[in-house]
Amino acid sequence: MPRLCRGFRPKRSAPAASPEALIGKLLGGIRFTAIRIGAQPNAALLGPLVVDPAEKGKGIGRALVQEGLTVAKAQGFGLVLLVGDMPYYGRFGFQPIPFCRITLPGPVDPARLLALELIPGSLADAVGQVKAYAR
Repeated sequence: MPRLCRGFRPKRSAPAASPEALIGKLLGGIRFTAIRIGAQPNAALLGPLVVDPAEKGKGIGRALVQEGLTVAKAQGFGLVLLVGDMPYYGRFGFQPIPFCRITLPGPVDPARLLALELIPGSLADAVGQVKAYAR
């Protein structure tokens, strides 16, 4: 079975090709960047999430997000922020952020700014400008 980022293995039903045909092929990727929101550290920005177009619809993106959120929580992140589509990310528990509560440095459609609390209550303290944060 091919390995995805950090040793994650997709479900056996996900790839349409044989496991041998997928060895060495990059199927997708995800990035989490440590950020500070206002004065609150320990938040992460999810993105980008990419999947090889030939592998679309096979659960690879879903698996990457689920595994990434598990790792982010284990590493002590309390909140994950992203700019994305609610119909896709809502299945993972992401919710829209109240207008102007959190701002990004560049232009962003506020309706697409979503957050997920990995630690309950972490969104309550997240107010202000998003900045890079070295942990």
